[in-house]
Amino acid sequence: MQQNRLRYRSLKKRLIDLGLIQKELARKIGLSQSAMSERMNGNVEFTAGEMKQIMDVLGIPAEDLYRYFIEEMIPPVATSKLSQKGRKKS
Repeated sequence: MQQNRLRYRSLKKRLIDLGLIQKELARKIGLSQSAMSERMNGNVEFTAGEMKQIMDVLGIPAEDLYRYFIEEMIPPVATSKLSQKGRKKS
């Protein structure tokens, strides 16, 4: 449960920075408020099309896709293991 609350932190912060709420974003991309909530809470994954629409609406550049969507889907343990694999032993 804790992990789901941390999902899409960057996206939620972007909404706040732009003065938007999830309901407004949902309307702009053609989702219901409940469908957007399900996605933002990590119960349903965003489709590629929805990600593209959100990025367009929020002015997120394509190179930041990973930061706003993909990185948020990788559990912290997996992320730390990935960064450890890249380190060379001295």
